Amino acid sequence: MWAAGSSSTLYEEGIVIPPTLFVRKGVIEKGVLKVFEKETRNPAERIGDLNAQVGANFLGASRCIHFIRRYGEAAFDNFVDAIIDYSRSRVTAHLSAFPDGVPRQFSS
Repeated sequence: MWAAGSSSTLYEEGIVIPPTLFVRKGVIEKGVLKVFEKETRNPAERIGDLNAQVGANFLGASRCIHFIRRYGEAAFDNFVDAIIDYSRSRVTAHLSAFPDGVPRQFSS
């Protein structure tokens, strides 16, 4: 019987796709979509999720390009470094709130 959190391998979690080019020259690769149609329980929902992610990636890239054109590469690099530093400090702060523990050994 399956229970939440009982998976011990990645393949038990669901579909495993190696690093794959999903969009080529702005067009979604049909072969990759076919894998999702064949290998997922709810392909329409998964493909909708992928389309949303592609749209978000295009928007993000467009905004990065706009920022660089307006403020320059150095400003963009500084902005990215600031985001990474802030993220690191927040993660460190949250992790420090956990008590010390004993590492758990996972079986293979």
